[in-house]
Amino acid sequence: MKWNTVEQLLNNPQDLIKAVTGLIEDRASLQKQVEKYVRESAKDFRETLLKKMQHFGNFSLIHDLADGAIIDAGIIKDVSLGLRNEKDDLAVIIGANIGNKPHLAVMIPDKLVREKKLHAGEIVKTAAREFDGGGGGQPFFATAGGKNPENLQKALDKAVEILKAALDKD
Repeated sequence: MKWNTVEQLLNNPQDLIKAVTGLIEDRASLQKQVEKYVRESAKDFRETLLKKMQHFGNFSLIHDLADGAIIDAGIIKDVSLGLRNEKDDLAVIIGANIGNKPHLAVMIPDKLVREKKLHAGEIVKTAAREFDGGGGGQPFFATAGGKNPENLQKALDKAVEILKAALDKD
């Protein structure tokens, strides 16, 4: 790109270096604002999830369709794993439309992995079939994506059904 093109893009400033430096500073400031907003969104999302906790014997479950929430896969993972570190008996199942694509995350406590031989990757893989998706992950945390966001609720319900059926077994 030629210098005169850059100058034209910046409305022909008298000091090109100063104009570019100003843009870089503005970008850094905006990035900090976005990061602050993301942290606040994650905190609000976490609080919303905690209000939806249900208890099943020795375990707790949060399941939610995060439709309308301003979140991404990273926030879902961070919040789920943060809750895992706080509550060792908690399972979390979250569905969300991210970029107009269905996303499902399953987090289960280590105790369920050991005692009930559950695997989050298997749960999420089975449930994701509902929205023509696939996924996998670790025994305690897994995610899936798919093609049909209109079937996200079905996938969420399927994951909850699988988990609850395992909790009912003795």
